[in-house]
Amino acid sequence: ASYMEAVDFRKVEAWLAKTAAESSSKPATTQSSSSQTQPALPHPVLRGLGGRLAIRVEADSWEALVKKVAPTFTWGGRDMMWIGKGEKGEPLFVMERAYVYQPAGKAPRWVLLEYKYAPHDKWSAPIMGKCIRRTAKLRASKPESDHGSGNYAVVKDVTAKGGTVYEVGWQALMGGGTQLLVAERRLYLWHDAGGKWHFLGEGPKESTGKMGHARNYTYRTESRVMWTAPPVKPVAEFTVTCTHREWSTSDDPPDFVPRRDRIQYTESVLDGRFPGMLQRITRHPYMLPAKGETFDTLVQHLASWTIGWGSHREKRQADILRLWREALTRLNPKLPRGAIPKGTRIRVLTNAQAFNALRKPRSAPKGTGAQPTTRAGKVVTKPAAAGISTTTTWKQMRPARAGGR
Repeated sequence: ASYMEAVDFRKVEAWLAKTAAESSSKPATTQSSSSQTQPALPHPVLRGLGGRLAIRVEADSWEALVKKVAPTFTWGGRDMMWIGKGEKGEPLFVMERAYVYQPAGKAPRWVLLEYKYAPHDKWSAPIMGKCIRRTAKLRASKPESDHGSGNYAVVKDVTAKGGTVYEVGWQALMGGGTQLLVAERRLYLWHDAGGKWHFLGEGPKESTGKMGHARNYTYRTESRVMWTAPPVKPVAEFTVTCTHREWSTSDDPPDFVPRRDRIQYTESVLDGRFPGMLQRITRHPYMLPAKGETFDTLVQHLASWTIGWGSHREKRQADILRLWREALTRLNPKLPRGAIPKGTRIRVLTNAQAFNALRKPRSAPKGTGAQPTTRAGKVVTKPAAAGISTTTTWKQMRPARAGGR
């Protein structure tokens, strides 16, 4: 799922509780397991432990595991947090993710893991790029480095009537092979003026990774806290900046000129009952024009970062240029064809939408009843990336209303 996809964790936990209740109320049966309908286990299901993994705590179900370890908060049907105190009385946050362990021929068990630094093996591979038990200590500011911010807690805002809002960083194990993917989760806690803790919810993830020899991408989140009128309650808002960057190396020819960075923004908010649901404020990602930007230079810039542009096939490049001209016109009806004023928000396609719109027609498998995939403006039946609907392409999207974001 996309890092911006809205997930209502309350519904997830309600479903898990209902499934457990229905399971416990059913009488025992001798029916074979292959003919029973079993709820899907959360991915990944671990089949072995190897040298890196060990079980700290285990239980028959998620509910039994939660009862055994008594966390302060749980969310998402597998994540949990304890809030304690440090040496000076400051809050201390401990986060942990539960996994399902099911060796061959055994019943599944819900487990909390101990991760040991040992040679890589196939048993630990499924949790690379995912979160394990970590402790976040309160810091004066968010740590910054080229390999992630690590696990930390910072004060985002404090008021006498409202209390204190904390941002907690939870960094996953590095994954992605040579992509060197660093994924970081952002959690938000509220300690109200009465001394009670509330889990506001999980904000957009931050991440960075390589794209080939001399390119990378980063997602960075700027968060801010707004306070509602009485009853006083914090609302967390976010702006996510996605940057694709390219640089030259000693292997490049002397006349090689790196593309300028592609930078786009999305905005969202944690809204509703705690934990809040992450909801998009901006309907489309948007960009800001560079100095001296015109409609034509923007089209060329976006085209140069689109998959397939580097193939140097004239037909392919012509298709990409046409796609961006049509998309920018449809998404931004009032965008001038000449110079673009400074500060203009320019709505753009996501990478997945551009990629889907440019794919060649393919026949659907016989007997599926699915429509074939086609070029821009038609139905796409292939699974779409990054949370994009498989039945909607950019031509079916209405332009934002006048004055909208």
